[in-house]
Amino acid sequence: MANEDRHKENLYKAKVELVKTILEKNLGRGEIENLKLKFAKENNCKIPLNSELLEILEKENFDEKCKEKFKELLKTKPTRTLSGIVTIAIMAPLMSCPGQCIYCPTVKGVPKSYTGAEPSTMRAALCNWDPEKIIKARLKQLQAIGHTTDKCEVIVQGGTWSAAPKEWRVEYTKKIFDAFNGFSSENLEAAQTANESAEHRIIGLTFETRPDFCSEEEVDFMLSLGATRVELGLQSVYEDVLTKIKRGHGLKEAVNAIRILKNKGLKVDLHVMLGLPGSNKEKDIEMFRALFENPDLRPDGLKIYPTAVLPGTELYEMWAKGEYRAIGDDYIIDVLTQAKAKYIPKYCRIKRIMRDIPTTKILDGYKYTNLRDIIRKKLDQAGLKCNCIRCREIGQRYKYYGILPKTIELKTLQYEASGGKEYFISFEDPNLDILLGFIRLRLCQAAFVRELHVYGEALPIEAKKSNSALAIQHSSLGKKLLAEAERIAKSAGYDKLFVTSGIGVRQYYAKQGYHLERPYMVKQLK
Repeated sequence: MANEDRHKENLYKAKVELVKTILEKNLGRGEIENLKLKFAKENNCKIPLNSELLEILEKENFDEKCKEKFKELLKTKPTRTLSGIVTIAIMAPLMSCPGQCIYCPTVKGVPKSYTGAEPSTMRAALCNWDPEKIIKARLKQLQAIGHTTDKCEVIVQGGTWSAAPKEWRVEYTKKIFDAFNGFSSENLEAAQTANESAEHRIIGLTFETRPDFCSEEEVDFMLSLGATRVELGLQSVYEDVLTKIKRGHGLKEAVNAIRILKNKGLKVDLHVMLGLPGSNKEKDIEMFRALFENPDLRPDGLKIYPTAVLPGTELYEMWAKGEYRAIGDDYIIDVLTQAKAKYIPKYCRIKRIMRDIPTTKILDGYKYTNLRDIIRKKLDQAGLKCNCIRCREIGQRYKYYGILPKTIELKTLQYEASGGKEYFISFEDPNLDILLGFIRLRLCQAAFVRELHVYGEALPIEAKKSNSALAIQHSSLGKKLLAEAERIAKSAGYDKLFVTSGIGVRQYYAKQGYHLERPYMVKQLK
C-alpha cells in the first residue's frame, strides 16, 4: 500500500512539473499534446487529461497570470465560448410531437425526431432525463475543460414544447433554474429571482415548437417561463412540399407565429430542410431568397438541416421503393454556397448546417460532418463571402483568418419585418468585415429590444479585463448600443423601451435605469 501511495505522490509531482514546463516553454496546443503523450510513456501512465492539469493549477500556488494563461492554453474546444457565452442544450422527455412528418424518426424511449445517438440525447439518458442532473454534469464538464460558465444560454430540445401540459412545463423550467442556482426554490418566480445574482446565470432561454402551436396565449406563457428566443420548425416555404411531407401546417401559420413572436419582443429562429420530397436544387436555392425577400418571414437566425433517410420513418419506405432519392454532399454544398453568397443578410445568424445525428445512423444522405468549413473554403476560393452574423463575428474572423478590428464604427441597418420596423444596430470594422456586437430594436405597437449581444471571448461577469486579443466584453459597447436604441425609439415617439431580457441579465439592465415589469425590463424614455 505504501508503494502505491508513493507512486501516486510521485506521479502527482511529475504532473506539477509538466504544468510548469508547459508554462515556461510557452507551447502551442499541438506541442502540449505531444508533451503529454511523451509524459505518459515516460511515467507508464495514461495521458493526463486537461481537466487533471487544470485541477493541479488550482491546488498549487500559481499566480493569477499563470492560471489565466494556462487555462487558455488547455481550453478544449475553445469555439464553445468564442461568441461570448456558453450554450447548454437540454433534452426534455416531452410528450410525443403531434406532427406526422414523413422524415421524422420514432425511437422508443427517445423524444420524437431524435435517434438516441445525438450527444444531447445520450447525456440526457445518462442522467435519467433529469434536467438538474443534466445541467450540473454539463457545467462541471465545461468548467473542467477551461470554459467560463457564468453566462449560459439554454436550449430546451425534444418533441414539441408547446404540446406538453403547462403545469409540467412550469415545474420543468423551475428545475432548470434551480440547477443553475444550486438550490431548490419555492416556485418558478422565486427561482428566476434567485438566478438574477446566481453564480451561473441564464442569459437566454430558447424553446423549440411548431408554428401551429404558437398562439398569443402560448407566447405569453413562454415569456412568463423566461423565454428570450423561440425556434420554429418551418422546414419549407413551399405549400406543395409541406403537404408532401405531412407537416400539418402551411406557410400562413408560420407567418402568423413569426409576427406574434416578434411583436412580443422575442427572437425568432427558423428550421429549414434541404432535399425534401417535392423540392429540388433550384427550389432549395430559391427558398433562401424567399426567406429574406418576404417581409413576413425574415428570421433572426436559421438552422439548416439536409434531409437524411433514417430507419423507422415513412421517408425510408419511400426510399426503399425508389420513390425518393436522397441528396448528397455536393448538392448541399452547391445550394448553401449560393445561398450564403447571394441571400443571407447581415442581421441573420446561421447557427447550424446539419443535425447532430451520427452518419452511422444515416442510411442515405450526407456523409461529411464538416460542411460549414467546406463551404467557407469554397466561398474563399471564389472570392465570395457569407454576410451572416456567425461568419462575421470577431472570434470566427480571428480563428480562421487571424485578423482583428482596426477601426470600429457604429452601423444601423433598417428593414421591415412582420408589420414592424427593425433596426439592426452594430459595432463593426467595415473594412475587415468584423462584427463586435449588435442590438435588435423593433418598433411596432411598442418599442422592443429583442437582443443585445457583444461578441469575443466569454469573460466572467465580474471580470474587469483580460489579456486575450478577443476580450472585448465589458468595454461599454453594450451600453453604447443600448443608448443608440433608446435614442431611436425616443425620436420615433415611443415613451417606453421594453427589453426582452434573459433572467440573468436583469441586473445589467437595472444598472442602465431599467426596472422589471414582468416579463420585460422597462425604461421610461420621456
